[in-house]
Amino acid sequence: MYKFDNTMNSYLAGVFEADGHIDFIKNKNPRFCITTHEKNKGWLLKVKNTFGNYGFIRVKKRERALVLTISNKAGLKLVISLLNGHLKTPKIIVFNKLISWMNEAQSENSQYVQQIKYYDIDYNLENSWLSGFIDGDGGFYVRYTKGKASQNRKERIGCRMTLYQRVSLNCGTSGVTPSYDKIMGCIKEKLNCKLYKIEKNSRFYYIISCSSMLEVTNLVEYLDSYKLKSSKYLDYCDFKEVHLMLKSKIAYENVTLVKLLKLRMNNLRNYVSQ
Repeated sequence: MYKFDNTMNSYLAGVFEADGHIDFIKNKNPRFCITTHEKNKGWLLKVKNTFGNYGFIRVKKRERALVLTISNKAGLKLVISLLNGHLKTPKIIVFNKLISWMNEAQSENSQYVQQIKYYDIDYNLENSWLSGFIDGDGGFYVRYTKGKASQNRKERIGCRMTLYQRVSLNCGTSGVTPSYDKIMGCIKEKLNCKLYKIEKNSRFYYIISCSSMLEVTNLVEYLDSYKLKSSKYLDYCDFKEVHLMLKSKIAYENVTLVKLLKLRMNNLRNYVSQ
């Protein structure tokens, strides 16, 4: 099995809270799911292995996505044991519903009981939770703008990380829509970065943005301690390389390299080193 230490439980919780969901289907076991881009197949197989190799991976060709689904009770029990106590967003509500379902389903036979941890949420980010969250919903970008003397426009190089998340989550419980205010505020404080709220397609989203030298430096310090594990790790490495060139004031002497790094990131990335 691909082993994680205790801090990696936080990473898995962050991944689930970014790109995971739990479906409750009448007369069937609940389904714990994590969705990712198809290029993260190797990473998702490691995650599957960490969850005891339970479940299966479904391919969604149109969306170019993969979905890890775990529904058997042994797998759900392992998921709960790994993630319980590490969640930091409103998804803890549906996660605790899963715990209640498992306690009720198992109590007669095996006396399985897991404590629901809700009111003692720990918003401390000195662990891998945020790296898992970024692996799910974050993006790394390098900006290059060519100078144009006729428009008095200077050549520009910059780095930016963005992290999108909805403002609130409909948990399907009496219309309750708990907010992401608390955790997004904690990320803002941790990275000393910008936090915006936007409306898109009649939905409201938070955007974490790191672009200044101080903000990106804080981000790099965190991600060097708690590493990304999906293909975004390679995007981060290129992002970091440009950041360090800017910090050393040599980026504008290496424009060709900057442009090369920019062109191979994100959608053009089709492999992962870990």
